[in-house]
Amino acid sequence: MAGLFLAIIYGMLAYLGAVSQTRFGATENGAQTLTNVVFYLFGQKGSVLLGVIFSLACLTTSVGLLTSCSQYFAKLMPKVSYRAWITILSVSSMIFANVGLTQILKISVPALTAIYPMAIVLMVLALLNNLFKGNSYVYLFTMICTSFVSILEALGQFGLKISIFNSLPFYSKGLGWIIPAAVGAIAGLIYGNLRNKGFEKEEKYL
Repeated sequence: MAGLFLAIIYGMLAYLGAVSQTRFGATENGAQTLTNVVFYLFGQKGSVLLGVIFSLACLTTSVGLLTSCSQYFAKLMPKVSYRAWITILSVSSMIFANVGLTQILKISVPALTAIYPMAIVLMVLALLNNLFKGNSYVYLFTMICTSFVSILEALGQFGLKISIFNSLPFYSKGLGWIIPAAVGAIAGLIYGNLRNKGFEKEEKYL
């Protein structure tokens, strides 16, 4: 249910972003787009309402990220206390926040471009784990192929243009990793099965 409602909300946001360009033109980021739309529909009161919504949404996300990251790093490095990690992350977050959303996106978008395909692939593989009987080579080959494309695509956003992947299906949509991921999964499944059969034959001879 949560996934369904989130899909509906982000679908509406995507629609607003798409149709707003005809009236307001291109903007630097989504926050500016939403501000233009809300101000156009509801006036000054709408801008105040949007600010309240942003504050509440960001507050819950910030609290969740601060606590979970601090707990993780406190376990990873016990010498630094949970309270210290909360302080470090809170202060550093406030510093980075004042850089501005546009500048933050210039850094974070390439990083996310490299990471999100691998995250999606891992979740899909976990859901299909029983289908390929948890073959570890499926995970290995799929992640290698996916990360190879996604990392190079992320480097392209930093200015390192690599034209070798332009011919990949869906590459222009930012989904060029799909076919390599599928190829990696098939290759991993075949290699894993052949390797298991080889082990079985060796055990018979023994």
